[in-house]
Amino acid sequence: MNRSLRRAVLSCGALTTAALLAFGGVASAVLAQEPDPSEIPTSASPPPETTTTTTTTTTEPPSSSAPQPPSSEQAQPRTVATPAALRTTVEFDKQQYLLHEDMRIKFTITNIGEQAAERVRFPFPIGSPMYDRWNWSPLRPGGDGIQVAPGETRVLEFSGAVADRYNWQDRTAGFTDRYLDFTGRTDNREDHFGALAAVTPTAGDVRGVVYGDSNHNGRQDEGEALAGMNVQIFGAYGNRDTRATGSDGRFLFEKVEGGPWLAAYQHPDGWVVPTGDGSVQNLRVTPDGVELLVRAERPSTDSLTATLTLDKGTYQAGEQATISVALSNNGSRPVTGVQAACRDFGDYYIGTQVNWGDLAPTGEGVTIGAGETRTFSVVDVVPQDAVNHGEVLAVCIFGPQILKDRGFAEAGARAVVPGGFGSIEGLIWHSRDNSGGFEEGEGVAAVRVVLHDKYTDAVVAEAVTDESGRLTFDHVPAGWYVAHVDGPWTYRVEFERVVHVTTYAPVQLRIQVDPKAEEPWPPTPGPTPPGPGGSAPPPVKVALAQTGASVLGLCLLGGLLVAFGTGAVAASRNREA
Repeated sequence: MNRSLRRAVLSCGALTTAALLAFGGVASAVLAQEPDPSEIPTSASPPPETTTTTTTTTTEPPSSSAPQPPSSEQAQPRTVATPAALRTTVEFDKQQYLLHEDMRIKFTITNIGEQAAERVRFPFPIGSPMYDRWNWSPLRPGGDGIQVAPGETRVLEFSGAVADRYNWQDRTAGFTDRYLDFTGRTDNREDHFGALAAVTPTAGDVRGVVYGDSNHNGRQDEGEALAGMNVQIFGAYGNRDTRATGSDGRFLFEKVEGGPWLAAYQHPDGWVVPTGDGSVQNLRVTPDGVELLVRAERPSTDSLTATLTLDKGTYQAGEQATISVALSNNGSRPVTGVQAACRDFGDYYIGTQVNWGDLAPTGEGVTIGAGETRTFSVVDVVPQDAVNHGEVLAVCIFGPQILKDRGFAEAGARAVVPGGFGSIEGLIWHSRDNSGGFEEGEGVAAVRVVLHDKYTDAVVAEAVTDESGRLTFDHVPAGWYVAHVDGPWTYRVEFERVVHVTTYAPVQLRIQVDPKAEEPWPPTPGPTPPGPGGSAPPPVKVALAQTGASVLGLCLLGGLLVAFGTGAVAASRNREA
């Protein structure tokens, strides 16, 4: 064994010895700490107890071993008043009704609690909210309700049609499992109530004739029978039916359930039926049936026209605006009782709260003579909310007895109110599979979208879609705009291009486009055209991208890498040999 090998063996032995010594020292220490087997708990021994100490600070003195009698000077516990609790009974004016009759109901409400019951009322509609004609005030749902003091009994009576309370399955009318709500009420069964009365069904026919009063004499003359009038009747709980008048102007509904009904009329040629209650007529169907003579007339719009203007094209919020309307009668008869009513579709509409004088819906109305034009003006204030919409609007209707829907002329005007700004979040997309809904990957990238003012067509802004077809317009003046998409596109739905920008939130602009027929999308590559004279096309020169790197330098670097690889392979082979 040479000297180097001997030195390595000695070093290895020294290290092994040191490791054994170190391990032995640790093992001795561990064994020295190992508990006596008798001290190790067995599986049957209970685990050691854990004690948690909680310190509580109290101001009460320690109690003596003997109980102390109560002192006469100690404060007696206060008595808490019991909450309000209602008990309700229901009585009818009789126990048997015919379906077409009215009924009277008496509610007796007693508060047996020691606190007042506040805002006592029905918690939800008693019947169908659209067809229930009972007036439940002051117990109507959503109303202020009544107060019932502790120990008080209140009696309230209501009346209405039996048909509105009618249950056709068991032929009864009334209530089952109802309760009255009040402030602080907790749900319970003790305050529920109900009562039912027997009902005998009845029915009758509804028939009549409709005539067009062409000469305005208020009665049916020869040749005035009006064919094609659609007659609709509406009953309790959404019951409805429709008939059209024949050539003799007559219509017939057979075996209509007894009770109150509404009749409405609509003619394709514009004839209107002036009624005493808006555009509907109240009926009461009994076993004797109902016979109607319905007078129709030409709408006032046949001769009455309206033009509405504002005195300025731009206003500031809080500024006064003058609304002027010119009413013209182009007919051969005077139009009497003309009134005005302005639409209220938001806080940026004006004309709704001003005094229109005789033109007001509650006024006497005005007369516009044959061939006459009359002008009326009112003043209103531009509301602050108009800034958020970028405009102020006045839209009004004019006609005789405007609330009775005898036909009316409508006119409106608009002015700009600057100062508000909003934004638009847009998406331009094309459905490649015509699924009708947008799917990821269907956005049209790199198209320019130009925003035009809806009223002046002025260009306001433009943007280009990103790779997903999305775009954003920021800081756009509040108002109405129309978006135009550049390129070979048609619009699937035209009104998708129209947006109303407000200050409240970004408006969403989603336009579905289709490629024009002569330019399909995506483009389909065609065959390579031949070169001049039918020969193959000339070679195409491909330009490298301008990256800043030298082509010669790249070639030299490639040669060096090849040489380095060859040398590495040779060295490896020599080492193996």
